[in-house]
Amino acid sequence: MTEISKYTTSTSAAASDVSVTTVSLKAFYTQALDSPAGTTATVSTLAQQISDAASRAAARDAKLGWNELASAAQTSVDRIVGSTYQSNQARNDAEVPGTDDPAARARAKQATDFLHNKAANPFAGMPREQLALIAYDEGGPFTVNERAAAWSEASNQESAWRKQIDSKSMESFHRTGNSNAQGVGRELLDHYKSLSPIERAQYPRSYEVQLQVMAESSSRYSKSPQLDALNFLAQLSKWAKAKEADGFSSEGLCCVKC
Repeated sequence: MTEISKYTTSTSAAASDVSVTTVSLKAFYTQALDSPAGTTATVSTLAQQISDAASRAAARDAKLGWNELASAAQTSVDRIVGSTYQSNQARNDAEVPGTDDPAARARAKQATDFLHNKAANPFAGMPREQLALIAYDEGGPFTVNERAAAWSEASNQESAWRKQIDSKSMESFHRTGNSNAQGVGRELLDHYKSLSPIERAQYPRSYEVQLQVMAESSSRYSKSPQLDALNFLAQLSKWAKAKEADGFSSEGLCCVKC
């Protein structure tokens, strides 16, 4: 608790509402527009759609506080993979984009086919920032199934990252007795900071502070916090093996007690 207290007066997003300006959020999302995937025709359509989604995301994230953003994320996830999605699956499958653009229509159909195991994910390999823009774009041009497919790819990428950090953390613990040593704590913090605001809001509000403590004090743990490291390792293993449908962990990964 002493370690955490020194961070609580900082400007960390974990200790305050998401109150950054629209300008800074647009700067955050700029990187999401660098390399859309697909053919030239698809890129032209998709790049514009993602650009527009970035503007909407920046406006949303600047307007909503932490709790409101977390609630918006929960609503979106429910609509694209949760019970609301399941109860409206027939309508979701029948949905077509509100455009005559053949590339957009083909992509939407492929997303539906993907969700029925009939085609590859049209967003496979797309950068994580772009996937988040699509998945959480309420009221945008993307169909529900496109958003679900984007969320699925983001989830797969997250799962792959979790598994490698899980392995690295286990190795660190066996070598040093500290699962956060050898750069693990810093990697966790960097990964968290790389996520979009609406993704970060799905973690505990104090999560970034906890990760800062882990990253900066991993070499100073005494015997008592080593027990917390064991708890952290167990949670990390559970998180890495979570089913895709479970989405982002609501528990987060804690080595330092909240």
